[in-house]
Amino acid sequence: VSVAGLLALLFVILLAIVKRAQNIIIRQNREREAAQEALSSSEERWQFALEGSGAGVWDRNLRTGDVVFSKRYKEIYGFAEDDLADHQEPWDARIHPDDLPLVEANRKAYFNGEEQTFSNERRMRCKDGSWKWILSRGMVVARDANGKPLRMIGTHTDISERKQAEAELDQHRHHLEEIVVVRTAELARARDAADAANRAKSSFLAN
Repeated sequence: VSVAGLLALLFVILLAIVKRAQNIIIRQNREREAAQEALSSSEERWQFALEGSGAGVWDRNLRTGDVVFSKRYKEIYGFAEDDLADHQEPWDARIHPDDLPLVEANRKAYFNGEEQTFSNERRMRCKDGSWKWILSRGMVVARDANGKPLRMIGTHTDISERKQAEAELDQHRHHLEEIVVVRTAELARARDAADAANRAKSSFLAN
């Protein structure tokens, strides 16, 4: 076999190897795109279901701090869709300072495996500076090889009306308790006065 023949054979073999590698890369790219489309469709479905219940969805990268907010999430706090663009936001931004210790404790307990789910009620600051009571729920959806949380997805639900109703109920209950205390004291004084009158009458008749 001549050198030219060997070179031609080698070229054909290399061409076949390159073609096979290209086919593998194309197939892998298609599989990756299909998987990405399936994931996107799945996320769109669960986000649609969650927002249909009135909850706003958040998706946080715990490693980088990047966070994605749904349209409903932004609406809850009075933001337009382009006001609160997906960005890096401190985990505890806009949480009421008085509620922060409990939020941190609940989160730590969840990350440490002490709680099966993350759920917390806290006040959150709106765009106009007002506060809303929010029920926050979430779950870790990705961890590294050591089990460290990498990604967490959750919801925010406005529970301000419920909290207002609870506060009014507490106020009414306290008012009723105060009435009972006052009425009980009045009855006790009336009873004491009646007893004193009876004793005085008995003493007068005895004399």
